[in-house]
Amino acid sequence: MRQLVGYERYESASAYQALQALYEVIRLYINFFQPSMKLVSKERVGSKVKKRYDKAKTPYQRVLESQQVTQESKARLRQQYATLNPMALLRQMQRLQAVLWKLAAAEPTEPETAQAGVASS
Repeated sequence: MRQLVGYERYESASAYQALQALYEVIRLYINFFQPSMKLVSKERVGSKVKKRYDKAKTPYQRVLESQQVTQESKARLRQQYATLNPMALLRQMQRLQAVLWKLAAAEPTEPETAQAGVASS
């Protein structure tokens, strides 16, 4: 997440809303378009661990393959997938990131010195 939103501090209500909007777009992009490999097994061979991974698939593809998910849910997901454009989602993420970075709280500059200056005046 820090790669997407940075290490800035966000304190305002508008920053909270921007974060929520960004998370929604990120959720769609990752769940529908970002494949990941799932660990299938680990086997210890001496001092080394041999890991085996499943083929890279998106969470969306894994849900469609699942037997526990109802056909109605799968139909809703297929409908949502048909409306999505990965490039549009990336552009929207970039716009929302730019908005969010403008809303980052300013770093306090030496608060002890600033308070000492006010007290001595």
